[in-house]
Amino acid sequence: MGIKFDDEVLGLWLLNTLPNSWEMFRVSLTNSAPNGVVSFEMAKGSVLNEEMRRRSQGSSSQTEDEDIVSLEFNETTCLVDSGTSHQVTLKKEFFNSYASSDFGILRMGNGGLSQVIGIEGVCLDTGNGMKVMLKDVKNALNVHLKFISAGRLDDKGYLNIMGESKWKLTKGSLVIARGNMYSNLYFMQVSISNGTINVVENASTCELWHKRLSHMSEKGIDCLAKKN
Repeated sequence: MGIKFDDEVLGLWLLNTLPNSWEMFRVSLTNSAPNGVVSFEMAKGSVLNEEMRRRSQGSSSQTEDEDIVSLEFNETTCLVDSGTSHQVTLKKEFFNSYASSDFGILRMGNGGLSQVIGIEGVCLDTGNGMKVMLKDVKNALNVHLKFISAGRLDDKGYLNIMGESKWKLTKGSLVIARGNMYSNLYFMQVSISNGTINVVENASTCELWHKRLSHMSEKGIDCLAKKN
C-alpha cells in the first residue's frame, strides 16, 4: 500500500537532502516561506535556480558560500538592513535587561507574523574598541534573522557607508564598526557586551544585514541566513 506525503513534507524532505554547504540556502528559504510553509514546487524551483547560479559562477560561488557559513557560526554575526524599520532578535539573553510581556504582532516582509514578547536594549562590542547600544530592540518569536535598521542608525546621527564590498558605520570622525559583503549581504562580527558605552547612545541586536526584508528579491532571499 502506497503512502502519500503532504506537499509540505516533501518540500522539507528535499531541503534536508541538501549537503551542509547549502545550509545558508536551506535556512533562508525556510525562514522566508509564506507562513513558514515550503511547498515541494517552491523547494524544487529554488534549488534548481540556486544550482544554476552556483554553476554559472563556478568555484568562486562555492568559496563565497563557505565563507558565509563559516562567518554565520562564528561568534555573533551581524547584518545591516537598509529596508527595515525595526531591530529584532529571537534571543532574549542578548538583552541587558528584560521584562517579558505581550507587545503585539510584528509583520515581516515575507508576509509572516511573529509575536513580540519583549522590547529592551542590547549592547554590542564591534571589535574595534567601540560599543554600540541601540534601544527598543524587539524580542520576537520565530524570527531567526537578527538584524538592525540602517535607517534607525541614520536617525541617531550615524553614517552608513556601503560600497566596494565594504560597510562602515561612522559618527563624526569616529569609525564605530566595519563589515564586509558576501553574496550581496553586508556582514560584521560582534560580541554581546554589558559594559559602559563610549560615545554611542543606542543598542543593537547581534545580527545586521543589508538585504531588505520588506522588498528583497528571490535571489537575495536565497542568500539570507538564520542562526539559532
